[in-house]
Amino acid sequence: MTTKPSTTPAAHSIRPWICGDTLCGNIASPNDVDWYLITVVGPGSIRLKVDVFGDDTPGWYPFGQGLDPMVRVVGVGCSSILGVDTASGVGEDAHLEICLTQGTYNIQVQQEDFTSGPYILATACEPCDTCPYPSLDIEPLNDNCGTFNPIIHCGDALCGEIRQDHGINDDWYVLQLTQCTQLFIDILGDDTPGFYPFGHGLNTAVELWRADCQQVLYQDLNSGTGEDARLNTPCIEPGIYMLRVYGENLTQGPYIIFVGCESCTCPTPCEVTCPPNALLENEPCPSNIDTVNGGCDVTQPRFSRISCGDVYCATSFYSADYVDLDWYRFVLLENHQVRICASSEFDGYLRLFSEGPSPVNCDLIDLVDCQVVNGCEGIQCLSVCLSPGIYNIQWTPLEHVNCGDYLLSMVCGDCQPTVCEAPDSVVIHYPDTIGAGNELEDIVLYWPPVPTADEYRIYRTSDNNGPFIPSPANYVATTNNTFFVHENVIAVGGNDIWIYYVLSYCRFNHPECFNPAAIMPQEPQIITPRE
Repeated sequence: MTTKPSTTPAAHSIRPWICGDTLCGNIASPNDVDWYLITVVGPGSIRLKVDVFGDDTPGWYPFGQGLDPMVRVVGVGCSSILGVDTASGVGEDAHLEICLTQGTYNIQVQQEDFTSGPYILATACEPCDTCPYPSLDIEPLNDNCGTFNPIIHCGDALCGEIRQDHGINDDWYVLQLTQCTQLFIDILGDDTPGFYPFGHGLNTAVELWRADCQQVLYQDLNSGTGEDARLNTPCIEPGIYMLRVYGENLTQGPYIIFVGCESCTCPTPCEVTCPPNALLENEPCPSNIDTVNGGCDVTQPRFSRISCGDVYCATSFYSADYVDLDWYRFVLLENHQVRICASSEFDGYLRLFSEGPSPVNCDLIDLVDCQVVNGCEGIQCLSVCLSPGIYNIQWTPLEHVNCGDYLLSMVCGDCQPTVCEAPDSVVIHYPDTIGAGNELEDIVLYWPPVPTADEYRIYRTSDNNGPFIPSPANYVATTNNTFFVHENVIAVGGNDIWIYYVLSYCRFNHPECFNPAAIMPQEPQIITPRE
């Protein structure tokens, strides 16, 4: 029988525990921690398997009550954690496998989620030269993306190997999700201590693709142990996905895939409702031929006509074979501040072009402004002051969509910035005791920021007998800051009256535009790993 040490890792003088031993223990309180010593006997690397059976082992303890265990394997001197597990066993009981060289190690058992209760601790050892999980890596059949590849599911643990002996080798798997799921996929390779010689072999990388093999959704290179890959995703829809495993910098060697999943609530799809009296695009969808408003993307340019005050209800289509680009045209006879807005069920790209001398010569159009429109996030706009002329609007879907709806509207007004609400206070510092200006000659103004404002205009008067009416005659300056130093305005011995008024103006931020001749696809999202 093996003796259990004290609840501190200092008890290294007891008789070592060896592979194959099974014993009982108890975590009496959430602060209780149990430590054990185990000796791994060579030769070569040995795979240590540790099971901690607690509340989720049927027949052992009332299911779902009692201890939810956590287990760690700790190196000599208790200075390094070599492996940890909380829920890889039965239910959410702990199961840890790790390859270790000959020597003595510490095993730590403690609770999760403030639980307590008895447990059984069991160990086993086997040679580490073979992977303990099945392999679906059938070379070279799974070198390319496609539904012919092996299917994997949540909870699977699989072995594979990247070998560059027949050209650049990628391993592809079909991942099937049956519910809304957040993924935590580990690809263990050269930087997972105990699995492979540390720092040698495969430097793992992983990507999650759309089912049609047309777009990378998420990717990771080194969010796991060392520089091994760990792919964490937000909540994604049920369906078929493609998982690509490869070696960064053409490295090669074996790997293990752990497919971890947590159920989650997918975002509710939004619906864009067509308002009464709106104009209709009236184009068949889906269709691989633009019949109404192919604009400058078709041989014979066709545009939907739009005017100030119009609202269009339209659909768009994006597949691996065809992208529906919608074009709208309007004519201005005088200067106008034109605001073009879109509300969409999917991500889209709104661009505004000016026409050249010939209204049918699309080679002469110039990009004026652009706006990325995020799906399901309400109305988003671009606003620009335009001179008389002919202008074209292009709407481009930025993601795979099967006939999604969007609204497009245009309103016109005078070419002036919009006045926001005024700051709720203006503080005047004189003498300047805060060091922003010359304390004997300058007046310093401070005011709280106004949401959406990006310009403030300062006015000043010395007349305190009537209402303050801002005008060019009492204009002082314009600033983007929320403070202003009015310099050299105090005369020695003067007796002036200084009354300030601050107006805030709202404009619209124009994002940096892509090259109009070559819109780049969205970058894959790299998700920060969870703690």
